[in-house]
Amino acid sequence: HRIINDSNDSSCFRMDTKVAPARITLYNLYPASTIIGVPADGYSTGQAMAAMERIAATALPKGVGYEWSAMSFQALPHGP
Repeated sequence: HRIINDSNDSSCFRMDTKVAPARITLYNLYPASTIIGVPADGYSTGQAMAAMERIAATALPKGVGYEWSAMSFQALPHGP
């Protein structure tokens, strides 16, 4: 998949499918998938996270959600 940015090109980031050993991933005891991403040159982590949130809002099926964890969670603004 390619994501089109505000400049109408797809240089923000790219998603590739990788083959890996089968394993069961759980998050808070629910089946989960791990997504690891790195912003393209010239884009901030915040911009990449915002793009992923926009994609999730339109692409994930009903009943499927997401949560940030680890360093991504810590990067989010949390109250005053």
